Amino acid sequence: MTPANHQKEGTHMRGMIGRQITPCRQAAIITMRELSYQFKEIKPHTGIAISTASDIHRHMMKNVIAKWEAALPDVPCEAELEEVWESDGFGLFGEDEGLLADEMN
Repeated sequence: MTPANHQKEGTHMRGMIGRQITPCRQAAIITMRELSYQFKEIKPHTGIAISTASDIHRHMMKNVIAKWEAALPDVPCEAELEEVWESDGFGLFGEDEGLLADEMN
């Protein structure tokens, strides 16, 4: 197989597998969904199929919940951001463990 044929075959295979979604597009999908856009509204802006956008968002939510539960086991995932913020600063430290002023800079 010549390099030219290999290159054509690689392009063809890549087309068969489907194009890869860039991190920038993934971020756009997640941001738009979190801003209450419907998936059918996201498609014209990103060019990504509704089912793919839905899969990306669902995968992101699973990751967020897993990281939340690992970092904040005592705070339910249903808590509003405001509740976490007001609970003890950032919801990460007990009263005795807050950052000192020089540690915040």
